[in-house]
Amino acid sequence: MSVGGRKKCFGSEREGYLPVALDTLCPVPVLEFDLYVPAENVHGVVLYRERNYPLDRDDLQRLSQHGMETLYIPADSQNAYRRYLFDEVVKNTDAPPLQRYKVLTTATRSAFTAAFRSISPDHMVQFADEFSTHMTEIICGGEISVFDLISLMQHDRYTYTHSVNVCTCSVALANVLWDDPKADLRGIASGVVLHDLGKRRIPRFLLNKRGTLSDSEREALRQHPRVGFEELCMRTDVAWGSLMTVYQHHERVDGGGYPARLTGNETHEWARICAVADVFDALRSDRPYRKASRLQDIVQYLEDRAGRQFDREMVQCWTSAIKCKN
Repeated sequence: MSVGGRKKCFGSEREGYLPVALDTLCPVPVLEFDLYVPAENVHGVVLYRERNYPLDRDDLQRLSQHGMETLYIPADSQNAYRRYLFDEVVKNTDAPPLQRYKVLTTATRSAFTAAFRSISPDHMVQFADEFSTHMTEIICGGEISVFDLISLMQHDRYTYTHSVNVCTCSVALANVLWDDPKADLRGIASGVVLHDLGKRRIPRFLLNKRGTLSDSEREALRQHPRVGFEELCMRTDVAWGSLMTVYQHHERVDGGGYPARLTGNETHEWARICAVADVFDALRSDRPYRKASRLQDIVQYLEDRAGRQFDREMVQCWTSAIKCKN
């Protein structure tokens, strides 16, 4: 599977190379990076296609038939690969929506991580704006069921993964709930991407602590909505609904939430959407103090608390969308 019959094996290790998933690739007239496949019987890589050569549909089919799920690119080609993902897949409305979604979440992980670690919130606000544009176009521009989206979600302990999952669920819920082309789904998505911004100021050991939190630790953790609000409240490039999503996503209908113990419709509608999506994803993920719950148990959990902790209409809309494919 090498170009022109030439086979190049580079060492016995894959240091200096980055893995890329085959299903993130699509045909392109000219590759901007060298593409490698795993070498047989060793831990190195073999050149499959040199840069400046085409990658066509037959190539991808042959790779798939050979069981190639993961390929490799040189580490110094990661920016070229990211440009390729956005230009050829994410922005390509002819590409399958599920592929575009998966590529979007793959291509933006490092950018989110860098922005989240930045001292200033500027980079996170910019990231949220760009990411929300692509996310809403993919979810609302193609026929993707809620269940299909849920099946693609990954679950780990990274803030990025949780933010993407909650954003996905929030946009999907709002899209079904309102069915209004004028609805500001992009604004909702942007606010949800930012919803845990305040956790940057929470000590990591506290976020990952196993076992029961002390009263002081629990109170410190509950400060993240307020901290995120304070970082963003003076900005003119953050919509009011997005700001309220950051501040109010832990409020509850019965007043049992935080930080302001708001009740009912005192909480912004976008924040109430985020609250359902946030808890849904949290329960589907392993945490230091518990294992992930089954989907049917999460549905039951939300329905049992509809009208008390969570907006009744939003819960009914969300669980109905899940049940129709489950």
